[in-house]
Amino acid sequence: MNKTQIIKHVVSSTKVDESTVRIVFNSIIETIQDKLFFGLDIKIKGFMNLTLRENPASKRHNPQNMKTIELPKRYSIKVAISRTFKERIATKEIY
Repeated sequence: MNKTQIIKHVVSSTKVDESTVRIVFNSIIETIQDKLFFGLDIKIKGFMNLTLRENPASKRHNPQNMKTIELPKRYSIKVAISRTFKERIATKEIY
């Protein structure tokens, strides 16, 4: 499912107009991005946790030309899916 399909599904299941759902959906995504940018963890109980991880600068070896390259410090997002959600998907429980 892509963003548009999710929005249409929410519209059909909640009877809220599409523009409102789109605004709320975009706001949720922007809030998650902003909070991660500032180093705050996102914890959605029963769904997932998102954590910003810092990967320090490091030196790596390129085996093709035998040169050492330096990688700058960078950030990544650690995604941890909740056990409840994993179990639900594994057993395909439907509400």
